[in-house]
Amino acid sequence: MSLVELQTHLDDTGDKVLSFFNPDLPADPPNRGRFLLSGSEAFLTAAAYVLFVTLAPLLVKALFGNGNGNGEGSEDAKAAGCKTTVLGKFAREPILFVTVIYNAVQVGLCSWMVWAAIDYFWRHKYKLVCNAYDPHEPGMAWLVWGFYLSKGL
Repeated sequence: MSLVELQTHLDDTGDKVLSFFNPDLPADPPNRGRFLLSGSEAFLTAAAYVLFVTLAPLLVKALFGNGNGNGEGSEDAKAAGCKTTVLGKFAREPILFVTVIYNAVQVGLCSWMVWAAIDYFWRHKYKLVCNAYDPHEPGMAWLVWGFYLSKGL
């Protein structure tokens, strides 16, 4: 089986799964062509995740051993009575700076998505329940897609 045939098979399987759970509604045309929404992309993402969570601990153990993970040297600094500054902590653990930037981006992105959802809700006079569905109008599909895509960051 070639890669193209495998991709077609996985996409068809994804469509069958979706139609099984909602037989009256075909696969959503406004979402066709969006990144990570086809059956093959969903399968490959799930397979990559399972591979990562299986192999990453083995790789970390092979590279770094079975250390206690509490940062050697930090006990010495505490014993000497040294206070750690924020910049000192960032210098000792550079991943913390990346984490701060990542968290700031996530907060900004989520804030924008909440604002965009409220704005769309308000402009289209949505109610909390029983809103009409038009399969040809993408509606908030792009916003929900962006939300789930941001969770993969």
